[in-house]
Amino acid sequence: GWDLVGSNYESFVPGGTKGDNNPAPTGNNNDHGTHVAGIAAAASNNRIGVASLANRCKILPVKCTADNDTRGSGSAYILSGYTGIVYAATMGAAVINCSWGGEGGSQVEQDLINFATQRGSLVVAAAGNNSSDAFFSPGSYKNVLSVAATDQSDRRAWFSNYGDYVDVSAPGVGIWSTLYHSTYF
Repeated sequence: GWDLVGSNYESFVPGGTKGDNNPAPTGNNNDHGTHVAGIAAAASNNRIGVASLANRCKILPVKCTADNDTRGSGSAYILSGYTGIVYAATMGAAVINCSWGGEGGSQVEQDLINFATQRGSLVVAAAGNNSSDAFFSPGSYKNVLSVAATDQSDRRAWFSNYGDYVDVSAPGVGIWSTLYHSTYF
């Protein structure tokens, strides 16, 4: 894997060469990716922590946030998400998970999604957590499998986005998984 941003968000230059070959999170500001990776691939049948959905799948960690960034209410902003999609597709990832996103979009972003799918990658993205049907990228782009969240009653979670672009729904409330620094929640 690769850390596309590096340690300091203030020195990050989009498209620059900052970053390093250590995609491991260094703090709670980057724990969401660890949580999602654990849902997919935590070691199962070991009586430790949680069991995953696809326990033997391989994870290509791609970190698109800075180690010191807490500007998003304590969480890091995604600074190189689309570069991460291209990197993962180029490395041959079968599935590229984007459990991030935001409002708005561009043709360049759609082109990068198209590049990944043309290389054989399935891009899976969050529908969003704004309780809205507005365009949410990358989840709303063509060639993306958009996933909305359900609650414990198997109904749309109150916060989950919805609309014609949503392809599937999955449990999204109270999900236990791995977290930074060797914990579970």
